[in-house]
Amino acid sequence: MSHSKQSGTEAGSIPRVLISADRSSSGKTTISMGLMAALVSRGYKVQSFKVALDYIDPSYHTEITGRFCRNLDGYLMDEEGILDVYSHACETGDGADIAIIEGVRGLYEGFESLSDLGSTAQIAKILKCPVVFVINARSITRSSAALISGYKNFDPDVEIAGVVLNNIGGRRHAEKAKEAIEYYTGVP
Repeated sequence: MSHSKQSGTEAGSIPRVLISADRSSSGKTTISMGLMAALVSRGYKVQSFKVALDYIDPSYHTEITGRFCRNLDGYLMDEEGILDVYSHACETGDGADIAIIEGVRGLYEGFESLSDLGSTAQIAKILKCPVVFVINARSITRSSAALISGYKNFDPDVEIAGVVLNNIGGRRHAEKAKEAIEYYTGVP
C-alpha cells in the first residue's frame, strides 16, 4: 500500500488501496465491504471513499466502518479538492489507520473517451494509490492474464498492485487463473 508525506498537495501518510474492476457488477462493492469489515473486526480504523457521486454504497461503508464515507469525484472536484476531502476525512476524529476507496464502473471509464476525467483511474493517480483489480473470472483462466496485462499497460501511472478473482468455480479454476496472471503480468 502507498505511503507519502502529508501536505496540502499530497494524499497523506496512511496506507490506502483502491478497489476497481473492468466494469460494473464485477464485485467491487462486495470485495470493498468485506475488506472493510475484516479490517474493522481486527481493530483498524478504516476510512472509506467512493469514486463519483453515489449514496447507496457510501451508506453501507459508513455502517461497516463507523466513519462517514466520502465521495471523490474527479469531474466535479479539482485535484486540490480531492486531496483536501481525502486528507480531512482520514484525519477526522481520532484519525484513520487505512483508507479503502471503492471505484466506479470500469477503471478507465469517465466522462471522455480520450482522457481519464471523472474516472477511477484519475482518482488513483491523484492519490498515488495502488489498485486491487477485481475480475469476474467466470469461465476464464488464461484470459484473465490478458485482461490484467491490458489494464496494467494501458496507463503506466496507474499501479495494478493485486488481483481478486471473483466467481471462481473451484480450487483448480483459481489456481490456473492465478498462475497465468502471475506468470504473464507479475501481478499477485
